[in-house]
Amino acid sequence: MPSADPSARSAPPHSQPVAAPATGLLLTGGGARAAYQVGVLEAIADIRNACGEGQGPNPFPIITGTSAGAINAAALACGADHFDRAVRALPACGGSSMPARCMVPIR
Repeated sequence: MPSADPSARSAPPHSQPVAAPATGLLLTGGGARAAYQVGVLEAIADIRNACGEGQGPNPFPIITGTSAGAINAAALACGADHFDRAVRALPACGGSSMPARCMVPIR
């Protein structure tokens, strides 16, 4: 007879391991917020460099945004392989505007 204790049951043979949660970056809309976002992203890049992770992988595998935040998110996503370089290019873009000079070169 099976045990009545639910903790005693083993996982079904078809169950799969649960993936680790991913950290996402959500950038909200608004011109002033977009400018503040650049400062926060620069601080994250500085912390990564101080910890020796400056050349490491992008800390945000999910990047999204709304309105002006979407413009910053798009600029970051374009340079996702080089997060710190993409962050450093954001101030040249004037925060939430994206002229041609803002395109992050992929090397």
